[in-house]
Amino acid sequence: MNTISGVEYGTPWTGSGAIPDAVNAIGQRSKATYTGIAYPGDTRLGANDYGYNSRGELVRASRKNTANSTVPFPHEQFEYDFDGIGNRNTAGDGTTEHSYVPNALNQYEEIDSVGISYDLDGNLADDGNMLYVWDAENRLIEVKQGTTTIATYVLRAELMSYGNA
Repeated sequence: MNTISGVEYGTPWTGSGAIPDAVNAIGQRSKATYTGIAYPGDTRLGANDYGYNSRGELVRASRKNTANSTVPFPHEQFEYDFDGIGNRNTAGDGTTEHSYVPNALNQYEEIDSVGISYDLDGNLADDGNMLYVWDAENRLIEVKQGTTTIATYVLRAELMSYGNA
């Protein structure tokens, strides 16, 4: 089996030579290092470390300073827990933990005790903050916050047909 053994960026990305990223046995990135001229003035240069469970799901991600690779940046350390079929149970950022409750259709019914609803086609209708409107072909056409429309979407083909009418 051919798998990726590393990712290497040339000098335009690192400025000080190539730094290979580490990958695990199945080609998932386990470490990414950021340094050099691609990130001018960024005082948070460092490395991201990633961890996976036996099913290959991301369960840990943290960004650390390259000068002290054992200390993660505050609020840049994440942990995730999943149920047996891959639904997220919890997600945390080092200071706050979020909980998820899936239903029998593997849709989230609640996130942090906020109810979520779906239309009869399974499209997200209300996430507790925004309302989502879908057309008959299950394409998102509008996003509302209360009665205020935040965004509208029109399929490009429909826009083009309006000009030919």
